[in-house]
Amino acid sequence: MEWINSWLANPEISFFIIYFFTAIIYQLTFARRLPILKTIIIYIVLGLGCILFTVLHGLGLSIIPALIIALTLIVVFRIKMYIDNRSSERKS
Repeated sequence: MEWINSWLANPEISFFIIYFFTAIIYQLTFARRLPILKTIIIYIVLGLGCILFTVLHGLGLSIIPALIIALTLIVVFRIKMYIDNRSSERKS
């Protein structure tokens, strides 16, 4: 477990992990079909927001575990919605 903490002490690696998790959360919850330029702008702004998350992570807050928990809850909810939609289609 110590090697994970030493690995996450690097701000660049932490930034890319935070950016990866926030991009997945964005895709699963808020993303819509947009033109390519608007999509690029959204991901640039998302990256700017991840800089703040990286600073907070560097100050000792649990940003990465919170993102993992949020991602897990979203995935569980999406699976539940998929199962509910499938069962309601069978009843019709």
